[in-house]
Amino acid sequence: RVFKLGRYNSSATLMYKTIIKSAQPLSILAYFLVIGIILFSSAMYYIEKDQNPESSEPFESIPAAMWWSIVTMTTVGYGDLYPTTTLGKFLASITMLCGIVVMALPISLIGSTFVEEVGNLAAVTMFAVRNQAIAYEWLFCTGRNSQERARNGEAEGSGKTYCCRERERNSD
Repeated sequence: RVFKLGRYNSSATLMYKTIIKSAQPLSILAYFLVIGIILFSSAMYYIEKDQNPESSEPFESIPAAMWWSIVTMTTVGYGDLYPTTTLGKFLASITMLCGIVVMALPISLIGSTFVEEVGNLAAVTMFAVRNQAIAYEWLFCTGRNSQERARNGEAEGSGKTYCCRERERNSD
């Protein structure tokens, strides 16, 4: 039911169209995130695995290190896993910077698509307003045209037309 309400909301429709048109940048974002997660979690596992053998290792396997990599690359940063070695902290800094870059590049493309869709919506709205004005003029000028013709004694198909705008210009 909630999604059906979105059909009647122009903002929800605008976001839907933007996401659909941005499918390729979103897929590139997902691809680079997966590659980064695999590379950085593997590197963190191998850097941290033998450094602190007496304590419980937070990076006990590559899949466990993937959780850290996902949280770090998406800049959430829970703090439940963190590196203890200097090289691990350096890799964590590089992981954060790569996560920001990977997220920022496709987001700018999605933003430009959003601006384009807003422009399209404005153009469609202006077109609809213009069509309403033309329909209004046609509706009311057509009736006046036949009245003007009758007053001037002209035949219905004489080709001479009287428009509201022409009448306003002639009255000045």
